[in-house]
Amino acid sequence: MKINPMKKLSSLLMLLLVGGFFLQGCSQSTPNGNSGTEASVKKAEVKQIQVDDFKAMVDAGQDFVLLDVRTPEEWAGGVAEGAQKINYQSSDFKEKIAQLDKSKEYVVVCAVGGRSGKACNIMSEMGFEKVNNVQGGMNGWISKGYPVVK
Repeated sequence: MKINPMKKLSSLLMLLLVGGFFLQGCSQSTPNGNSGTEASVKKAEVKQIQVDDFKAMVDAGQDFVLLDVRTPEEWAGGVAEGAQKINYQSSDFKEKIAQLDKSKEYVVVCAVGGRSGKACNIMSEMGFEKVNNVQGGMNGWISKGYPVVK
């Protein structure tokens, strides 16, 4: 009995296709693409806000945690009232951040927005739900004459 080469090729392709579906169905992938063995963390989008937006949030009495990630030397020059201070450059920065309530909204400041942006990205990767980076930072806040405490 002679087998048609086209039929043989068609059967081979069908076998590969079915095998691929079988293997895909047996994998342990999760919808976000990880293997299921690592913790699935929803990354929040980091919102970039301006100093005036930050001031408007303060004036409106909006509920958020202000996180100042500058150094102690910078804090000595003044901080916005109510700021929680965690030095981005400290060796235990991530451990301190991990102790914060991830469900709250955070407004993060540094001197001009660089370190606070990096801190926001870390927080987002750790599962914080809402993080805002202040572009212009405390330098912008102070240059506009907004109040600080020492």
